[in-house]
Amino acid sequence: GWSVVLCPHGVVYSLKFNLRAESPRDFVDLLLSWQHLPNVTIYDFARGLATHANFRVPSSLPFQPYEGRLADSTLENINKAKQGKLKVSLPWLLEKNDNPSSECHPITGSSEHYVLYDKLHESNTKDPKDVLRKISLVPELQ
Repeated sequence: GWSVVLCPHGVVYSLKFNLRAESPRDFVDLLLSWQHLPNVTIYDFARGLATHANFRVPSSLPFQPYEGRLADSTLENINKAKQGKLKVSLPWLLEKNDNPSSECHPITGSSEHYVLYDKLHESNTKDPKDVLRKISLVPELQ
């Protein structure tokens, strides 16, 4: 298989032949090779990708806040997300953040890094916290 990093417009920025089948390791290798990690990563096994990346770089967690989820995994947030009542705005996806932090992405001005499920796989997960990784929670991604 192949790991591919592309923008919403379909421009391919990275391509890697996978050495291990069905493993997030190759994709994490690809992401960690970048000078600036993308602020939003969409992947078929988002929880596994975030866990693996954060395990590999514990001194500087690649996916944070909330371990790459869109909100803290409180029971209230999980229930709101399940009911479709939770929306998490990421305005820097449309317009650069005016107050960038020192560790921010140069295009968005944000230092937040999320891993979300692709729409095909988002309902395959058994972990209730994974509802906080749905693309539909982000108005800017609709």
